[in-house]
Amino acid sequence: MHNTSHELNGAGPSNDDDEAGSVVYIVPGANDARCRHLITALVKARLDNHVLPGSEPGEMELPRGARYVTLLADSRDAAARWQVPITRWQRDGITVCLWLPPDGNRWANIGDLASAGDDDAVAQALDGDLARDEGRLFAPEADRSQPACVTRCLADIEPTPIAWLWESRLALGKLNLIAGQPCLGKSQLTALLAATVTNGGLWPDGARAPRGSVVMISCEDDVADTVVPRMIAVGADLSRVHVLDWRIETDENGQLRRRIFDIGRDAEALRTTANQIGEVRLIVIDPISAYVGKVDSHKNSDVRGALAPLQEVAAEIGACVILVSHLNKGSTDGAAMSRVSGSGAFVAAARSAWLVAQHPSDEQRRVFTPLKNNIGDDQTGFAYEIKGVILENGISTSCVEIDPTPVRVSPEEALTPSNGDEAGRLEDAEEFLREELRDGVRPVKYLKKAVDDAGHKWRTIERAKERLGVIARKGGFGEGWSWELPTAKAAKNPEDRQDRHSPMDARDGGVGCRNGTRHEVRQDRPPKNLGGLGGLGGLQAVAPHFDDDVEEGRI
Repeated sequence: MHNTSHELNGAGPSNDDDEAGSVVYIVPGANDARCRHLITALVKARLDNHVLPGSEPGEMELPRGARYVTLLADSRDAAARWQVPITRWQRDGITVCLWLPPDGNRWANIGDLASAGDDDAVAQALDGDLARDEGRLFAPEADRSQPACVTRCLADIEPTPIAWLWESRLALGKLNLIAGQPCLGKSQLTALLAATVTNGGLWPDGARAPRGSVVMISCEDDVADTVVPRMIAVGADLSRVHVLDWRIETDENGQLRRRIFDIGRDAEALRTTANQIGEVRLIVIDPISAYVGKVDSHKNSDVRGALAPLQEVAAEIGACVILVSHLNKGSTDGAAMSRVSGSGAFVAAARSAWLVAQHPSDEQRRVFTPLKNNIGDDQTGFAYEIKGVILENGISTSCVEIDPTPVRVSPEEALTPSNGDEAGRLEDAEEFLREELRDGVRPVKYLKKAVDDAGHKWRTIERAKERLGVIARKGGFGEGWSWELPTAKAAKNPEDRQDRHSPMDARDGGVGCRNGTRHEVRQDRPPKNLGGLGGLGGLQAVAPHFDDDVEEGRI
């Protein structure tokens, strides 16, 4: 027996133990006819598994459930062309082995042997090198001249500061997550984020966004009747917003075909597309569950493997990638992060994760609050409302209007259903604050003691403070914080505070749509479909077009 099967990763398979189809044989350069001969030969050699032609490494797709791959090559040079997919398969836990023909074999490779149609000769060759010893593959002695792993010494790495899309909240070059139940405005919120980026506008806390282009990958909303109107309502520069519709590729017959984008398979195509668009600062994938391909979204290892190429793209092009997810029905541990749909790897891979939920004390408002923030030092969120908008052409749409006052609502609190007792406690807390602050400024240190004496919870007092619009001021050195009531009108009717926080105009990016539930936005001409972007890295995109009114702030 010739020891010509060279194992690249771990122990090889025993075909008596593995289910049919778990082993895949790839024949570089073979066409389908050769593979049919080879399949027949493999059956005779007791190796009843998949056989695939190997025209181009980048186009190879393994069948679902593959656990072992054997590359039947004629030389190590031919096998070297497969290093990239081999590395990817090994990272996914697949054992990859290399088969070379025995010394003195008169056939150039096993594909040539198969093309001759002599299945018995193929079976004999394979039976002697693959099927003996219960099909185990034998590993050669390791090549000590090549490093086993890629390492970097920290002394050679120059430290760099984190780059931010939104200071301390959403980082550039990282994965970020927004999760929430349906109908709470997640898509309208991402539209506002996109609009702010396209205009280089201001975030609700006053920080300025870097101006750039946006790539939207979404299958839940129609572009023409939903996405574009929402973008117009928040004053986006539509020439900088690109909607990725399909992945374009060539099939085995040389024909172009389209399929849904896959974050694991198509990260390289996304990188190319983003570079060709230029200055992409934000990529929104909504919902992420629709773009993981055949990956089991509930398995941590599978999800991490799928997200890794996307993270590399984000870091290389310097874009903030936002993954939008739904929530599940609940978990046994009660942790808010466990409510994010799918594997916990989605939350773990994101450097910041944000919850969109109903405001616990105001059914008209929603909260955008952090689930986790690994690299930012700000743990506050914001409250917002969804407003109805009528565009000039009569199209009805909606947008979010953010209250720029930071809120501190924990994710667990936001996900806890409100009840009458809780509402009553909040009303009591409001009355307590009105009474304590009636005569003017009070130090927070004094208020905390009064709260304890009265039997209130400090978290409830903080929520009452937000509803009343209580003003917090920092004193001089060593004096600490103090609270005071705002105007009498705001103290009596906290709902009126919303109207005073009207968003900025489109030149400054704004923090939402125009104030009020109905307003008109002028649209001079409909979006222009730039379907010619299909050549961008094999991805087909639509770039909505709008006139200069957006940038000049006239809408």
